[in-house]
Amino acid sequence: MTGRRVRRETSTVRETGEVGDVGEAGEVGRVNKLNGSSGANELGAEPGAEPGAESRAEWGTRPSSGARTSGRLEPLGEGGAGALAGSGPESLGEGGAGGLAGIAVVGSANLDLVAYAPRRAAPGETVLGTGFEQHAGGKGLNQAVAAAAAAGTAFVGCCGDDDAAVVLREWLDGHGVDTAHLTALPGASGRALITVTPDGENSITVLPGANHRLTAAQVNTALEALAPAIVLTQQEVPASAIAEAADWAGRHGARLALNASPSGPLDERVLAAADPLIVNHGEAAYLAGTDEPRAAARILAARCISAVITLGADGCLIAEGGELTPLPAPSLTAVDTTGAGDAFAGVLVAHLSRGADLTKAAQEATQAAARAIQTPRSART
Repeated sequence: MTGRRVRRETSTVRETGEVGDVGEAGEVGRVNKLNGSSGANELGAEPGAEPGAESRAEWGTRPSSGARTSGRLEPLGEGGAGALAGSGPESLGEGGAGGLAGIAVVGSANLDLVAYAPRRAAPGETVLGTGFEQHAGGKGLNQAVAAAAAAGTAFVGCCGDDDAAVVLREWLDGHGVDTAHLTALPGASGRALITVTPDGENSITVLPGANHRLTAAQVNTALEALAPAIVLTQQEVPASAIAEAADWAGRHGARLALNASPSGPLDERVLAAADPLIVNHGEAAYLAGTDEPRAAARILAARCISAVITLGADGCLIAEGGELTPLPAPSLTAVDTTGAGDAFAGVLVAHLSRGADLTKAAQEATQAAARAIQTPRSART
């Protein structure tokens, strides 16, 4: 495992131009350009700013001693690295310091209730739908399933004691996810009400249910038992659970991957520990205070270890190592965009756990998201 990147003050973010399309193998040709435009596949220029504007963040590497440290997150309590042994599937991936291995996803599990409609209803309007489906979902569950296809993965979260909980657990188990730390609580499991229109776009209302009862103590207990090399979390669980996931990773030298979705208040110490932060265009704008992707990437690069901004049909933008790197997305016709971001996050983290660098992992994740978008939800396995 490589040494952990840490931020230092005042330097310049370079931009790298990507030429050519991402193929099935995910390979992209790169041309490095310092303080200049980055080519035909780059995103639009930042209004009112010159290329190579300062980000007030410098990226470096600590010596590769095996252990990863957060660089910014100050532990909230007692704890040390210790010799920890993973307890998931045998394919947990590349081991790290103190026996850390595999991925733990700290997140939500919802039963998705999906309505297909010719268009989204206006306020006060009723629209007749064209179809209905029910699926296991939730950001945490979706990302765990995506990650488990390529690396050993465990899920840490809560469900209710209802019929939905049975569906959620069976879906995770059936996809090889360790569910020993999916805690059943009295009451309702999470639900998501999803409307999908013919253009493949969706709108989602999440009812958290048991997801909002996940505690910091549960997270700590689970991570101590699992000893993952990477902890992946999102914002569909309580802030205290997210903070504990970040704190545990910082104490034990694990890597924290943070999908700051849905948008909402975020502890700056958690953001500072993200490696990477994974956000879409809107979520990046919320955190950075600007809608321009490059400007947002520079701002976020000064506040976390690395960042990936997904941009739909425009691919994604990586901020790492003092560089902004755009990756194109394949040209396709969308069938259903639901869960595409989760497929991206899960596959990206899985490839990081297997030793890929962030650019290569993002290439693989882009391909996975593209496959998801072209596949009806009912046909996804």
